[in-house]
Amino acid sequence: MRILRSAILGFVFAVVMLSTGCLLGSKDWAEGTGGTVPDGASTVANGMYAVRVKVEVPGGKAWYPGVLKAGEPAMVCRHCLDGSVETASQYQVYLPLGQWKQTQAGMALPQDAVEFGDDDGELYLVRAQLTLGGEYAYGMLSEANLVPYVYNSNIWAPVPECEVLCAVSP
Repeated sequence: MRILRSAILGFVFAVVMLSTGCLLGSKDWAEGTGGTVPDGASTVANGMYAVRVKVEVPGGKAWYPGVLKAGEPAMVCRHCLDGSVETASQYQVYLPLGQWKQTQAGMALPQDAVEFGDDDGELYLVRAQLTLGGEYAYGMLSEANLVPYVYNSNIWAPVPECEVLCAVSP
């Protein structure tokens, strides 16, 4: 009887874990390489896709947010002190439809903000419109310091307010 009960509990646990994606990995991400976009991926704006890229950091590797225009390398949103921007040919694309929500430097993030990585604090994809009616500049925000940085005109710059990518509620 105990063996049967253990088997049933184990089966129920496995079904729950599979249905939530815990054993198979998140269903929100799919592999991409060389500028390709997996089927089912949603754009976040004007042909741009949200991606995360594994990059070298002191002590190993960490996921960082980024953006991708189909056919081009992914831009890694990592604030480089020398002003450079990293690109990557391997990445994971965020599949679900997302929505942008307003936030400000130093403020708590919306609860549904999509976490893209973790390097001394959770990392989030942000965008800011630096001129009225202008193009968006993309970047990152670390929960460790809550200062958003965006890449524009060959420079990483902090911005006082921005939009953070959030999950769409069902």
